[in-house]
Amino acid sequence: MIYQTQIVFVEYLLRIFLPCLKRGKLTLPKFFIVIPTYNRDSLLPKAIESVLQQKYDEFTIIIIDDGSNDNTEIIVQNFIKKYSYLILYQKQENGGVCSARNSGITKALEQSENIKNEYIFFLGDDDELVHNSLNRIAESIIKYPKIQRFLFQTIDQDGRKTSWVKGDDLILDYKEVVKSEKFGGEMHPIMRLNLFLNPYYRFNENVNGGESILWLKISKRVKTRAINRITYLIHNENISLSRQYLNSSYLLNAYKIYYILLRGYESDFYVWNKKRLASLYMNLAICTALLRNKKMSFIYFTKSIKLFPKNYFNILRYSICLFDRTYKINNHFTRKIKGWRD
Repeated sequence: MIYQTQIVFVEYLLRIFLPCLKRGKLTLPKFFIVIPTYNRDSLLPKAIESVLQQKYDEFTIIIIDDGSNDNTEIIVQNFIKKYSYLILYQKQENGGVCSARNSGITKALEQSENIKNEYIFFLGDDDELVHNSLNRIAESIIKYPKIQRFLFQTIDQDGRKTSWVKGDDLILDYKEVVKSEKFGGEMHPIMRLNLFLNPYYRFNENVNGGESILWLKISKRVKTRAINRITYLIHNENISLSRQYLNSSYLLNAYKIYYILLRGYESDFYVWNKKRLASLYMNLAICTALLRNKKMSFIYFTKSIKLFPKNYFNILRYSICLFDRTYKINNHFTRKIKGWRD
């Protein structure tokens, strides 16, 4: 009861202070919102509009076009004609989503004016910010000014949560991030921009995706505050066929991501999250089985089973992968069984 009263009181104060901040008496946090995009001219406008419709003024949209050959540039330039003071656009040779995100970080650092009060996050070109997201994020930043990394909740296009947090505002150190007992799913991370003054904190451009590699690096340096408020909408229905179905390129990329995670964090997972380590071994086993390296695959499979012997679902997945040379069985189950592709 006391805790609920404190929450209500803080929200009351924020309702008073935010208008004052907007009148210039205090400084609002500024957001750099990086949207990497590639050949999504039909989806990108909705992502941009979801930011422009926010009831919050202190932001800059940075659109990194990763070599699109559709109408992306024309569409973005039409937005710039009306919102030139809010949108920056940069086109580069195709280098993958991690390269585009890193270019967005560099662009944000170039535009920075008050780096200790500036924050950065990434928006998928097929996703959206929910209504009033930036105000919610700003309220948490004002409430916890010493925190450099926040996690907010997400929903899908049907309004179902795609993340979870046990509690309201949780403080997480590196150990708790690795354990992942108090939060999970597709969280929406917000970082203070000054974290990226160190070039060590960049996305790995040798893989496509693999955001968790960078998030774990950052979690080693700073504490994270997980906020039980929704800010981000994920459009799962827009996932491309290349991401829905297995092929050799997808498997090689997945193998690289799992291997990088294993190489960097195996000992930490073993101490604090054996279940996740078992899952990592199993994913490596499945990738190597489908890539026809059965000897290496069996080594990873054995390590996984030693840690988590009763995971019958994954044992079934692995057994099928040993014989699924054309990926047809896996792709069939991907369509039929939720969670078949972990």
